[in-house]
Amino acid sequence: MKNAVRIKNTSGGMTVYLDAQMEFEELLSEIGKKFGESAKFFGNVKTVLSLEGRELSEEEEARIVDVITLNTQLDIVYLLDKSQPVVAEQEPQQEVVVETVKELIPRNERVVFYKRCIEAGEIIRADKDLVVFGNVSEDAVVMSTNSIYIFGGLYGEAYAGIDNGDDYVIAAMDFMPEKIGIGRHEHQGKKVSRWIKKSAFDSKIAYVKDKKIVTDQITKELLNSLV
Repeated sequence: MKNAVRIKNTSGGMTVYLDAQMEFEELLSEIGKKFGESAKFFGNVKTVLSLEGRELSEEEEARIVDVITLNTQLDIVYLLDKSQPVVAEQEPQQEVVVETVKELIPRNERVVFYKRCIEAGEIIRADKDLVVFGNVSEDAVVMSTNSIYIFGGLYGEAYAGIDNGDDYVIAAMDFMPEKIGIGRHEHQGKKVSRWIKKSAFDSKIAYVKDKKIVTDQITKELLNSLV
């Protein structure tokens, strides 16, 4: 069936729209075929997956993840669980978070933009504020003398304020780093399982407070207090 599987990439991950009527085994085959055809395009990156268009059991979700990883080099960090309500006070809508963070980015020439994912093994350094429109994959490193803003997932390492002190931040739409550093301070991330299911992106910002790195949910009030 035409368009039984449609794939849409976003800055925060990947959404797969599935036909609601097709038999699951046939649909599973279509998913493998679709992702296999686009494997080179997707590359070797860590991503968030959202499955939409039909009701799925946990076993079916697991089989879909297995088929995708078998036919590509993608590493599914977790499934976005849209069956759970999102409380605005606890999990700000992604669009609001994006616009809020954008307000922090300097409106001058002192910004370096990367409009792509930073892949495993890459080391990116900027002598200005660094903005990444895409994911920072596991085993990738981004560094900046100033602040770092990631409009995607942070799954590798990020170091802000290199040689410049502690007055900088690291913000990401999905914050699951291997390790981060701001100025002279470092913080080790937590290892996660191959894939888990979450109800929302974990948008956070890291900054230095009382001589240690702390992380908080991104809110307009917090950002205003940091600038």
